[in-house]
Amino acid sequence: VRLDPAFLRRQIVSRQVPVLGTVTCHRRMVPALRAALRELDRRGLGRLVDPGDYAGCYAPRRIRPGGSLSLHAWGLAVDLNASANPFGGRSRQDRRLVRVMERHDFTWGGDFPTTPDPMHFEFRGR
Repeated sequence: VRLDPAFLRRQIVSRQVPVLGTVTCHRRMVPALRAALRELDRRGLGRLVDPGDYAGCYAPRRIRPGGSLSLHAWGLAVDLNASANPFGGRSRQDRRLVRVMERHDFTWGGDFPTTPDPMHFEFRGR
């Protein structure tokens, strides 16, 4: 998958966020991700996100070979606690993490009606 270089220059940024450190995501998603992770940290729940099991944000790929572009291709999704929450697998995400992410405008992939993706959080925007 190749995206327009002008889009990448304007929209995809690398920034520091609590808990995870440096992330590379769409510039409009960074404030919401930062706020969600800051809330977790402030509430003493930062341990609910394993920085060593962060599977990224911006990743130019399709949902499946030949399928539509993943929101990761636009930098508008983030995968947290990936190995413990595999695509199509049983969720081990703490519901407190899910609720905080939802409060900050993310949709949780563990609730997808087709194949659950419990590591996946999509930014809905405001």
